[in-house]
Amino acid sequence: MGIMVESKQNLFNDKIAFSNLKELRVWDCNNIKYLLSSVMARNLVQLNRLWVWGCENIEVVIVNDEESGGGGSKAILFEKLESLEFRDLPNVKKICEGDGIECPLLSLLVIRGCPKVKEFISNSMCTSACIVSEEMSIVEASRQSFFNDKVIFPNLKELEIDLSEAVNEIFEIMSSQSSSIISTFPRLSDLSVTCISRNKPIALSDFMLFLHKYHNIHTLQFRGSFVDGQQQQPQPGDELINNTSLMKLRIYSAHKLNHLFGDPEYAQPSHTILFQNLKSLSVGGCSKLQSFAPSFMSFHKLETLSVSDCDGLTYLFSSSTAVTLVQLKEISISSCRRMREVINRDYYNHDEKSQIEAEIEHHHFVFHTLQRLQLYHLPSLQSFYSGNKVMSFPNLQQLSLANCPMIRRFSHGVINTSASLKTIMVDYKKVEIWERDFNTTARRLWKEMDDDDDQHCQVNA
Repeated sequence: MGIMVESKQNLFNDKIAFSNLKELRVWDCNNIKYLLSSVMARNLVQLNRLWVWGCENIEVVIVNDEESGGGGSKAILFEKLESLEFRDLPNVKKICEGDGIECPLLSLLVIRGCPKVKEFISNSMCTSACIVSEEMSIVEASRQSFFNDKVIFPNLKELEIDLSEAVNEIFEIMSSQSSSIISTFPRLSDLSVTCISRNKPIALSDFMLFLHKYHNIHTLQFRGSFVDGQQQQPQPGDELINNTSLMKLRIYSAHKLNHLFGDPEYAQPSHTILFQNLKSLSVGGCSKLQSFAPSFMSFHKLETLSVSDCDGLTYLFSSSTAVTLVQLKEISISSCRRMREVINRDYYNHDEKSQIEAEIEHHHFVFHTLQRLQLYHLPSLQSFYSGNKVMSFPNLQQLSLANCPMIRRFSHGVINTSASLKTIMVDYKKVEIWERDFNTTARRLWKEMDDDDDQHCQVNA
């Protein structure tokens, strides 16, 4: 249901009931101050979806117009509501007024582009006797959780939000506020958060502890102003098995983030973090990211990996992490200007090889399940791996390279590939593999390119 309104402060007459209404969509209604009264909201007993977009002057979505006599007004109940979205409402200050809101079937909540919202619900009445100053409202809102105990969404599974107050609560993993969010949304499985405040970035103090607290999340996406927090230094012999349900992780445009899973400076030979369920990992637009998967990371079930526009990375994996990628099917790396190699060798602060590295020296790199490898626009890339170990790609179906002018060899060791792989893509052209060896092909290819450059220079001279 789409409704256009010209010059009204309220959209509906409270005397009209829509008891069979299942879907309500309101957009670009720039003269309304509120959408629903609490009386009318209670009559929407069949409402399944409520979407409010682009209403410039709306201040409250559901305004309380009920007298709080006797035992007080009850919480507003949307018994069948499953989807709730608020987008681009620049002047909305709260979503709901009243003693509470309960949506037992709500599975999707989206709040984006609503910068003035300080609280989801308050018990303010829309009468002159209950109006308080804006300054007092801000102070009061700052004292309570954005999602307090008046918000009851027991089956919420997907949360997409960019409000600084709410995002701060989510990532304040040591505070009581974060505990209230966990208890408010016990079944949350998909979380997408954006920090839009450049002046107040959010610190990822302990990302692993965050994942442990939100252990039911399957898909996590965050973007915006996130920075490194104070990390706990791992102790020798520590092993942390990440028992979360996290299967998909997306990090985009976090330009202030330096280390995602921890600083490799603190890596210890026997300290390992295991991701037991992560299958898909994508990182893009994190221009200052210096470490991605240091030596203490393990991704046994990772299947797809995409990294792009991360100019601070000089390598992607340590060799000890690379050997854990036993389920990896696809790697795509693009537009990382400083990346010199994809896999580097493990060395620790004490200038000695770790026991892990020593063990790896006697083994091959075998990427049993890898089918696609794409390397695009990497101007500093010199090799895939600079070590001497044998590398095997028994099921590789596609190898594509484009705009990687510095690469002269794939690795310094022997490379075994599938007999069915006859050609690779280089600068978007199909090239035959020489002697079934990537290194030989790379040397011949770039020798031809160098010869062509020399001839071109002689002609110009």
